[in-house]
Amino acid sequence: MEVIKDKKRSHLKSDIQTKQADEKTSKPKGEFDSPWKSILTDFFQDFMALCWPAQYDQICWEKGYKMLDKELSKIARNAPIKNKIADKLVEVTLKSGEAIEILIHIEIQGKKELNFEERMFIYYYRIFDRHRKPIASLAVLIDGNHQWRPSTFNQSLWGTSIEHKFPILKISDFLDKKSELEASHNPFSTVILAQLAVLVKQPHDAKLTSKVGLIQWLYRKGWKRDNVTVLFNFIDWVIALPESYEEKFREEIEMLEGEMKVQYINTFERHGIKKGIEQGIDLGIQKGEGTILLRLLQRKFKKVPDVYRERIEQADAETLLAWGDRFLESEDLEEIFKA
Repeated sequence: MEVIKDKKRSHLKSDIQTKQADEKTSKPKGEFDSPWKSILTDFFQDFMALCWPAQYDQICWEKGYKMLDKELSKIARNAPIKNKIADKLVEVTLKSGEAIEILIHIEIQGKKELNFEERMFIYYYRIFDRHRKPIASLAVLIDGNHQWRPSTFNQSLWGTSIEHKFPILKISDFLDKKSELEASHNPFSTVILAQLAVLVKQPHDAKLTSKVGLIQWLYRKGWKRDNVTVLFNFIDWVIALPESYEEKFREEIEMLEGEMKVQYINTFERHGIKKGIEQGIDLGIQKGEGTILLRLLQRKFKKVPDVYRERIEQADAETLLAWGDRFLESEDLEEIFKA
């Protein structure tokens, strides 16, 4: 497993560049999981410093940390619950006394769920059964129901009982702390500000203004280029606009970058990627679909094994479209080509 120290990785970029907003709603349910999982990978240490500071101080960051998400996915795969989306599992080392490795399980939840406490408990005992290490759980609640605060799972029968408690981070609690977030030097403050903008219901014009304003604030923070790129993409994903407003947004950002004399990324590559796949298949150009998909895979994964190249060459248009859809969502090459 890979040990991560200070290097920020842009897992989020490819995910975000491929989503389009629906005309009727700013974001379909369930689509916040992927960007949040990715942003926590890129900014895990910043997340801990801003959102769990007491625990952040107990971790020996010099030893790095390990992302165990693939193992968590295996643990969650057969869990007897619906809507199971296991999020982040991170191995860190404590610095107090003798070095002790612990696991941090972070679950991101976008809406109220009746059995959420049970799900947290199931993940806890499955993780413990597999790793036999101390576990700290944290539920990150990004929903707009300020009253929903799940924190305990209880079960008892004939003298046998279990109580599983876990802390929560309620994003809506930051609504009255926006000025502190705006003054923060921690890049993860951008993530919370973007999510707060989603919680406030606004007409499309106002949402457009808020989104452009947040991008302008981001540009002025002076953070590293790679960080700004990833954070821009997160904002662009979660504060989704109807297609009719996307062109206005593009124009506003182009003007903003011209005025500030900055240029970070081609902010709207996602349109080109999606359009390229769709047009290649719709037009039926000989091998065009496969060529487009192969180029996207090479761009994202750098190297594409021959076995996958051969499958692309032999695939029909319908299969290529299915792989193209998986490409937009997956960070695992093998997952894209699964049967």
